[in-house]
Amino acid sequence: GAFIHVDLHLILPRTFTLEEAHREAEEVEAIMEGAYDGRAGVLVHLDACADPDCPACRRNACRLRETDCSHQGPWNVEIVISERAGDPPLWDSPHKQG
Repeated sequence: GAFIHVDLHLILPRTFTLEEAHREAEEVEAIMEGAYDGRAGVLVHLDACADPDCPACRRNACRLRETDCSHQGPWNVEIVISERAGDPPLWDSPHKQG
């Protein structure tokens, strides 16, 4: 049967602990795997944020923040497949979440 391989970079606050980063990566992996009914293998590469990433960051208490956050909601498929939070997806999701 068809199996999808997803390889992505997840940008997280550079102040995150290893445990916090791992927890976020697991959440994204679960969403992607669930969106494809378990027919997806997901590999998440973790990257530390830089100033242009501030609008997508949900950590409001960040002392390094340069701009306000534009996305406060939970992770979902549309957010995961967009280039930046709040942008339209880079491709159509087979499992739109309303």
